[in-house]
Amino acid sequence: MNIAARLARFEDRGFSRETAAVNVLLEQALQVLLSAFPDTFVFFGRDAFDIKLLQNSGAVLSDALTVHLVDGSAAERLENPEFITHRIAQVSSRTCTPELQTYLPKDVFEELERSDFEPLRAALRQLFSAWL
Repeated sequence: MNIAARLARFEDRGFSRETAAVNVLLEQALQVLLSAFPDTFVFFGRDAFDIKLLQNSGAVLSDALTVHLVDGSAAERLENPEFITHRIAQVSSRTCTPELQTYLPKDVFEELERSDFEPLRAALRQLFSAWL
């Protein structure tokens, strides 16, 4: 499905154009993030930050993407809450600092660093809450 069709799908459900675009971006981020299933499932700092940013902008996990995840190659991993929890726990200063320190504005990075990147882990827990 192309981007215009995805946007239209959200707009037809009553989402504003802006919110529809944010939701499409969340879907894209998840599809990229989960494309390596079943062999790997690694959150990188930038992926986690992008998901948090999209959620802060109002993105929600659509029913269509949820069905796609449950029926796709990710299903086995998603049915293992310990696996998801372990991967989320890997979002840490060690994994996020090299990638995010040069990417984010200094004040945004320092705020995340002070909290040991907990807002990113919280965003991922929220995103995967149906499977945890």
